[in-house]
Amino acid sequence: GNSNKIEGYGAIRRGTAATSRECIVIAFNGHGGYGGRGEPSFCWMMETLGEPDDPKRVAVARSVLAPMLSCAELVGTILEMRVVGEDGREVTAASCTAFHPGSLENGTVMETGSDRYY
Repeated sequence: GNSNKIEGYGAIRRGTAATSRECIVIAFNGHGGYGGRGEPSFCWMMETLGEPDDPKRVAVARSVLAPMLSCAELVGTILEMRVVGEDGREVTAASCTAFHPGSLENGTVMETGSDRYY
């Protein structure tokens, strides 16, 4: 057996900002036939932009969350559960980010004015 495969679910792998982005954006925003609800405080902030499936709201959600995922990939770890979708292609079904001990600067990813700050 493959040690990173969870029977009936998929493979757990180190992910990237690019491969986890849509999964995270859908989880926070709740669009695309997700069937669940988005993250409550995120949805509250975004409700003035329309319903979760509104293209402008989805675009803003991507713009807000993409830089956070890039930071997580740069100084932390992104983990993904990858599954085979209905079309036969592998997709990210779940994703999380983690920052390891010592990877943050005074409790932040990029402290203002630090070498990491851009």
